[in-house]
Amino acid sequence: MKSIREFSASPQEAMRQALNALGTRYSSSNWDGEDAAPIEKATIAQAERFAQDIERLTSGMHLKAEVEFDITPEPDGHLAFGWYIDNDYVLDVSIGNDGFYYFASRIGKDHHSGKAPSRLGIPSDLASDIRLFYQ
Repeated sequence: MKSIREFSASPQEAMRQALNALGTRYSSSNWDGEDAAPIEKATIAQAERFAQDIERLTSGMHLKAEVEFDITPEPDGHLAFGWYIDNDYVLDVSIGNDGFYYFASRIGKDHHSGKAPSRLGIPSDLASDIRLFYQ
């Protein structure tokens, strides 16, 4: 699977391409050989909405050069959006088809985690953490 930065498109289009590729590659049960749940179309749709929310949130900004960002499948059928600079600057958001964002971050000495209904958009504490990875 290509890294998000390897797609030759705008960051937003690269994210859409990555989500489509993940939805195709991991659409069957047991994709990891250890009984993983499939990534369902509803999960891809939920992730696309999250990507659009990120696009609005970071309008006019771009990822900092030192940030590693990727979207990866999880064995429970969720997709994980991950931002990483080092062990003190990490953010993961897990998205499934259940209507919630599950998130955990370490930003310096601060730790945040939670669950938020996706229909309300990105919650303010998560939005603040996401913005830290963009300039």
